[in-house]
Formats: sequence, C-alpha cells, structure tokens
Amino acid sequence: MHGASGTGSQQQSMSGFNKIADREKFIVVYPDAISNMWDLSGTKDINFIMAIIDTMYTRYQIDRNRVYPTGFSMGGMMSYTLACKAANKIAAIGPCSGYPMGGLGGCSPVRPVPTIHVHGEVDDVVTYSGLAAIISGWASKNGCPATAVVTKPYPADNANSKATKNYYGPCKDGSEIILITIAGMGHAYASSASTYGINASEEMWAFFKTHPSTAGVSNKASSVSTARHTSAGYYAGTIHLHSGENFTDVRVFDIQGKTLCTWKAGGDPVSAAVLPFNRPVGGMYLLDVTNVKGHTTVSVVVP
Repeated sequence: MHGASGTGSQQQSMSGFNKIADREKFIVVYPDAISNMWDLSGTKDINFIMAIIDTMYTRYQIDRNRVYPTGFSMGGMMSYTLACKAANKIAAIGPCSGYPMGGLGGCSPVRPVPTIHVHGEVDDVVTYSGLAAIISGWASKNGCPATAVVTKPYPADNANSKATKNYYGPCKDGSEIILITIAGMGHAYASSASTYGINASEEMWAFFKTHPSTAGVSNKASSVSTARHTSAGYYAGTIHLHSGENFTDVRVFDIQGKTLCTWKAGGDPVSAAVLPFNRPVGGMYLLDVTNVKGHTTVSVVVP
C-alpha cells in the first residue's frame, strides 16, 4: 500500500516486489486509495482490502492463509490497521516507515500478528523517536519477550551494513516481531541492499514465507462486520441488499473505485432492495449504502 498522496504504481516501482514475486511465485496487488489517502480510523478501506482478497481468491484461488499486507508510510499505518481490525484475515504484516501515530489505544487484534517493520533512524516525517512505544506495545500484544535480541550490523557478515535488527520472539502462537532500523535513512524505503545493507522487500518476503496464518482462514468471503447490520448477496444477475436501518441510495463500484451503477429508493427509505446487476467479470464489488446515519460500505461476490 502506497504512502499519503502516492499511488499503487509508485509503490510497485519503489518496492520492487514484482521481481521477487516472479522468482518466488506469489501474487502482488498494488491498490490505489481514494484521494490517495487510506482510511485509518473507519472500515471503508478495511472492506476495500477484504474485497481485494476475495477477488484474488475468486480469480486466482490464492491461499487465504498467506495474505500479507505491507506498505510505505501511510500504507504502513494501514498495515497496522488491518492487523488491529482484521487479524483473522491476514497472516503477517510488513510496514515500512509507518506506524499508528495515535498509539495502540483501541487496537485489539483477535490473534498475535507476526510483524516485520523497517524504519529509517533519521525519519523526520513519521519520526523514529515515536516508534519505540509502538514496538513495545505491539510486542506486549503478541506475548513477546520485552527485551529484543540485537544483531548489529545486520546481516552480521556485512560490516558495511547500515541496518540493525531487533528480534522479539518467540511470541504467542508462533508469532515474532522484527524491527530493522536503518542508520542515516530518513523517510524512505530501503530498496537498495548496496546502499543500506538490506533490501526491505527481500527481508519482508523471507519473513512472510515462514508465517502462514494459524487462524484457519476459510474460503468464505472476507467481509468485516460493519455497523448497521447491512448485508448483500448476488443471485442470478441481481444483488439482494438488506439492512437493519432504512436506506435511500446505493452506489455499486468495483475494487478500482469506478462507479458501475446507482440506485435510488422510489419514495420512502427501504430496508431491502433487489438491484439489477449483470456483470461479465466475476470477483468482488462494493456497495456504498446511504441511510439516515451516513454511509455503510459492504461487499458482494459475483461468481
């Protein structure tokens, strides 16, 4: 996931994950956030990421036990948001230069989430000085030892490396936490091993592939519970929508944010509706449902 004001294509270029994916045979997705900013406090982008996961399963039969959110800056913050609110749908996270700026209050993962975090020591945007409290709190949530095992330089056989590795583990349920600090690096992505001593994406993949989910994720749709008890299902060219609160308008859009159709209640608000929706491409679609309290986003799978 890209940083604030960034794009998926920029993240693709910066991270270099495609080369690793081609070699190691995994799939990478580079989403674009609405207005290039991730929703860190609500459920809008959690549902968006869940929709991506479901679409990747529908199209490519991905292993749901091996889903790994990673991102730079605000994208790294979004990785933590997913770990806090959708830990049962992901296996591990790899934030770079991003952490919850408001702290971990209200963050209650349903399971320990293995984490590898890479950060520049002189980052003055998402400051390195605020990271210690986050890592300490995260280690506590994962049931990790309070004291890290330090490797400096890292890798140990590279005397010129600017990286230091702090290892917290083993933790509950086989989880681990690794913090890699890059001396002299500011708000950046450690993409060059020759410059920094490590390549962040290579380190993340080496970590990820040892951490499949232990949560027993099923092949059912990954919907995250939303307020107002709204649900949707697809049946033979129609979407059947039900809500605990009456709604007036519905916008259906794809996972790239393109509006495909809209619907309005003819008179008074309704609690259920059948929407015509014949799509030639299977996958996950999102519904923005307007009711008296605002908006709710729900997902629907089209086979």
